[in-house]
Amino acid sequence: MEHGPVSHSWKSLDHDPRQRYDAWVDQLNSTFGYWQPTRTPDENFSATVKATDLGNLKVISCECDPCGGERKGADTVREDNPEERLIIQLVEAGREHMSLGDQEAVLKAGDIFIWDNTQNMKFAVIERLSKVSVALPLNRLKDWLPQTWRNLPRWIKSGEPGSDLLAGYVRSLVKIDHEHNPLRYDALVDAAVAMIVASQSGPPEQISQKAGQLETVKTKIWQRLQDPDLTLESIAASNKISLRYLHWLFEGSGQTAWQFICSERLAGCKRDFANPSCSNANIYQIGLRWGFGNAAHFSRKFKLDTKMSPSEFRALAVEKAAAS
Repeated sequence: MEHGPVSHSWKSLDHDPRQRYDAWVDQLNSTFGYWQPTRTPDENFSATVKATDLGNLKVISCECDPCGGERKGADTVREDNPEERLIIQLVEAGREHMSLGDQEAVLKAGDIFIWDNTQNMKFAVIERLSKVSVALPLNRLKDWLPQTWRNLPRWIKSGEPGSDLLAGYVRSLVKIDHEHNPLRYDALVDAAVAMIVASQSGPPEQISQKAGQLETVKTKIWQRLQDPDLTLESIAASNKISLRYLHWLFEGSGQTAWQFICSERLAGCKRDFANPSCSNANIYQIGLRWGFGNAAHFSRKFKLDTKMSPSEFRALAVEKAAAS
């Protein structure tokens, strides 16, 4: 072991409410490298970070409300320590959209995304996120895959080959008391890269063209879910397909395209109603924020889905939270 572990904890509640998001951006930059924020946060934005530096390894636990950012590969030179890094990110709860180069993913609990700081990248936290990341030198992956490392599939879904192996590795590094149980971290770097490569060593799962296109369309819908001007026509146009083709993609999925949009918007409202940080937010403002055009339309859709009014649902969510 090169040196003892160095840990750092940060939480937004330690900062003035008016400065919390700026402080979060600064923390994001010091932890993961330079990022440019891409969205305005909610008034009650909250986040926590715990990072432990283990020489060639860095273990980071993070929770945050919806937010977003982007970076370009050239931004590495803007950092104090412009080392090329590889990050294994495991989502424990919540949902996040990520894009790296031409690869896109909408991550949910149990999913892993492997990114590096040399390529253009964007992220958008869709619902409050809990994740654990392990950062290591990118050159180790380049040693294993000198010609193909850049095009390595980065999204490993929960249940896919290799996902449990990598998830166990990441979670173990969080649980270990590194102060009293030091390890050979240089060897653990090689172990991580070996598991990444092993998860890709078999023949790739054959996904039908239709299923792949549907995932792409859903990803772009999630990006604009809170846009009240979102229409099926604009979705089709942004995906360079016809409206008829869009309807065909959703055939057999259990929902039409518009039903999918409404159900995802309602799910967002339900999460906010159950979120203590949104307890003082106006019920109908939450509906408008999730893309519903007006209060009457929102109330009608919500009651049709839950058999309760938005206020009844929120009261029940608050009651359950208090009892737990």
